[in-house]
Amino acid sequence: MYINVNFEHDGVSLLHLNNAKAFLFLYFNFRTYLVVAPTKVRPNMDMKISATILKMEYDSFTVTAVVRRLLENNRYDEISSTQHTFTRVGTYDLTMRVS
Repeated sequence: MYINVNFEHDGVSLLHLNNAKAFLFLYFNFRTYLVVAPTKVRPNMDMKISATILKMEYDSFTVTAVVRRLLENNRYDEISSTQHTFTRVGTYDLTMRVS
């Protein structure tokens, strides 16, 4: 399973993060953002991804987290997703149920 986190502003993707191998992944840019999420995903699990915006470079950021399963022919099956729009600096825990 793959966990993807996408940062958007006005519908334009600013940054797209992927990871599937570690127990926990941590992405950061010390000036702008920090994302922490588990990569071990199990059915019926409530998964929490913590996203922190340290500096607002735009009037808003939309953070979208998606759990996907890789299928044949490099296609993906979306299992669960959630999003949050930041309008000021801070931390938000995106929670989703993995089915």
